[in-house]
Amino acid sequence: MKTSTPFWKKRSRPLLLALALSVAVTGCARPYILEDLGMILTAGYDLADDGRLLVTFTLPSIGEETGESRTLALTSKGSLSKEARENAGLSTDRQVVSGQMRVVVISEMLARKGCWHLLDTLMRDVNVTKTLVLCVSDGPAADLLKSKVPTRPSSGRYLYELLRKSQKNYAVPKTSIQDFERMYHDEGADPMIPYVRLMNKTTIMAAGTALFRNDKFVGSLSPEETKMMLLLGGKGEGGDIKQSLHTKGQDGKEDQVMLTFVTTKNKCKLELKNGRVHATYNVKVAGQVIEYSGDDDLTDDKVAKGVEKQIQSGLETRMKDLIDQFQHKYHVDPLGLGTKIRAARLYDQPWTYDLWRKSYENAVIDVNFELRIIRTGITR
Repeated sequence: MKTSTPFWKKRSRPLLLALALSVAVTGCARPYILEDLGMILTAGYDLADDGRLLVTFTLPSIGEETGESRTLALTSKGSLSKEARENAGLSTDRQVVSGQMRVVVISEMLARKGCWHLLDTLMRDVNVTKTLVLCVSDGPAADLLKSKVPTRPSSGRYLYELLRKSQKNYAVPKTSIQDFERMYHDEGADPMIPYVRLMNKTTIMAAGTALFRNDKFVGSLSPEETKMMLLLGGKGEGGDIKQSLHTKGQDGKEDQVMLTFVTTKNKCKLELKNGRVHATYNVKVAGQVIEYSGDDDLTDDKVAKGVEKQIQSGLETRMKDLIDQFQHKYHVDPLGLGTKIRAARLYDQPWTYDLWRKSYENAVIDVNFELRIIRTGITR
C-alpha cells in the first residue's frame, strides 16, 4: 500500500534552503553603525582644471564636547562621482553615505558640457531618493556650499528649505531628479530645474529656472519669467507677479501693480495648417491686487477695468516674448509642447526626435491671456 508523504516533510528542503540563503544574504550585508556614518545632506559638482569632477559634500555633525550642530564640508576630485566620494571619505573618520542627500548643486560650467552621466550615476544609487532636488549654480557649486549663512548652521539645509519655499511661490520650478529623467527621455519636453546664485559670499538666492536642451544647460529665466512660464503650463495659483502700467504717477514713473493669482486655468489648442503646427495657449486667471503704486481709485469699477486690461495686455505680450526665446534663442521646449503635438497625432508619420525639434521650432505659437480682478485689496 502506497502512503503519501506528509506535507511538512515535502517542504522541509525548500524551507531549509530559504533559511540558509537568508542567513547568507544577511551575513554579506555591509553593517552600518549610526554613530559612524557621515550622512551627505548636499553635494556640489564642479569641473576641475584638469577636467575631472571636483565634488563638495556637506555633512551635518554634532560636536562631541559642546553638543552644537555644525557642518562638515569635504572636497575631493575624481574622474567619476563615486570615485570622488570614496576619495572624500579618506579625509574623515566617518563612513560617507548618500541615504540622506536632499540637494545636488551642479555648477553652470559643468552643466553646459552635459550632466547626464552624473545624474545617471545618482539614479543608479539605490540609497538616493527619487525626490532628490537638483539645481544649477551661477558660479562654483563649492563656493555656494561652503558659504556661511548667518541665520542657519548649515548652508546645505538652508538651500533645501529655500528651494522648497521658492517652489511653493513659483519662483523656481518644482523638479526632482525623477522629473529630470522623465523629461530627458521624453521626445517632447526639455528638462528645467531651479537656478541659484550666491550673493556677497553669504546670501544664497533662488534665481529662477535653469533651461536645458537634452542634458546641457543653455540659459536661465528670472523668477518673474519662471512664474509666467508656469502660468502657461497651467500652474501658479497663489503666486505673485508684478506688472508695469501705462499710467504715470506724480514722480513721472510708470505705475506698478502686484497681483496674486487666486485661480488659473489653461488650455492649449493645436492645429496643423499647411504642414505647420499652430498652437494657442488660452490662459484664464482670476487675481487679487495686493499692491498698487498709482493714484487712481481701484474701487471704481471703470478704473479697475482699465487696470485689468493693462495687466492683461502686458502679461500677454511678456508671455509671447518668452515663448519666442524658447523657440529661437534657447531652442528648448520646457512647456512640453512636443508631447502635446505627439498626443494630438497631427502627423501621419511616426513620431521621432527630429520631427519634434523641427515641428516645435517652426510652430506658430500664440497666447490669449484673460484676467479677471476679483479683489482690489482693502484700503483705508
